[in-house]
Amino acid sequence: MSVVSPPHTASESRKWLVLIAVGLCVFLGSLDGSIVNVALPTLIEEFNTDFSTIQWVTLAYLIGLALLLVSMGRLADIIGKKRVFVTGIVLFLAGSALCGLAPDVYWLIGFRFLQSIGAAMMLGLGMAILTETWPSSERGKAIGLSAGFISLGIVAGPLIGGAILALPHVALDLLRQYPLRSGRLDHLYLGLAAAQAGGKT
Repeated sequence: MSVVSPPHTASESRKWLVLIAVGLCVFLGSLDGSIVNVALPTLIEEFNTDFSTIQWVTLAYLIGLALLLVSMGRLADIIGKKRVFVTGIVLFLAGSALCGLAPDVYWLIGFRFLQSIGAAMMLGLGMAILTETWPSSERGKAIGLSAGFISLGIVAGPLIGGAILALPHVALDLLRQYPLRSGRLDHLYLGLAAAQAGGKT
């Protein structure tokens, strides 16, 4: 006689997978808002530019988030939350890889803005996906954990950026290649989110 697994088991597993996928994506989105800040003096030397120009590496990302974050909710109402969220991961991954390959500061600024479009999609839709995946009695826990990922990303950004810069000789190479190298992890997040982020959204 076969044993039938309880019907809630798959649902329990699925909601945690969705939380992990969303949490990792919003962590990266918030991390990239602050990780470059401590590297601005180094980037000035590398790209042979001035502070008034290099500050746009940070500003392009933050302005993109500010302009697009709210509108992503409306876009998701039109074409679906899952589609917007996964598209955001793809754009963020593409922007991260291109930042590591930027030939000059102006390309870097443009690629950072591309990153911000993807990050706005991820940050804007992450909470909505969680509220549809988790039962109403546990939504507070899911939203709180997701907010923790965002806060951790904001705090960890300068720490990770400073740690990379502290490495001798290869510091600048690692800093510029960080987005490209982390793209390998983004492939994991993309697969996880695409497979699990709400079948109804």
